[in-house]
Amino acid sequence: GNAVLNYTLPSSLYEKTYVINVKDNETTYTLSSTNRSTLKLTQLKTKVYVPNISTIPSKNIAMTATIVDEFNNAVSDGVVTFIKDNKRIGVINVSNGYAKFQYPSNYETSTLTYIYAYYTGDWKYANSVGNGTYKVTKIGTVAMSSAVSAKPNDRINLTVRLLDDNQSPVTDGNVTFSINNK
Repeated sequence: GNAVLNYTLPSSLYEKTYVINVKDNETTYTLSSTNRSTLKLTQLKTKVYVPNISTIPSKNIAMTATIVDEFNNAVSDGVVTFIKDNKRIGVINVSNGYAKFQYPSNYETSTLTYIYAYYTGDWKYANSVGNGTYKVTKIGTVAMSSAVSAKPNDRINLTVRLLDDNQSPVTDGNVTFSINNK
């Protein structure tokens, strides 16, 4: 007869091969016997997810990639190489299915560009690639000034309130005041 064990292998198995020992127990009618066989694990497919980034200029921008196997388990090992404009911008070790680094954008703006994340696995996890978009645009501002009433030779203070599109005060930059464009 046949004996069947339905068993889900844990994703934590990391060796390529395992020895399976089988033993049937002695009964009233049969003697016991043993056998050995081999469990060979095959490589898992992987997927790389790279989020689309749309942000304002800053010194550094976080670049991330999430890597999962074909059963949506986080991969435990490997390296991700980030590519932007056909240039390598970072090589990061994967930790718990995640690779993250701070890209030094130095306040530069960028039109819509693709970011590629190349995952390099090992015997357990297959190599794969994913992509997302990257766009850095300056945020709009609104200048609000108040009308001033004065007589010739009066000393006046001109004030402008600057807010960005998120209604946050603008704290850097220069303002030029002119009267009748002079």
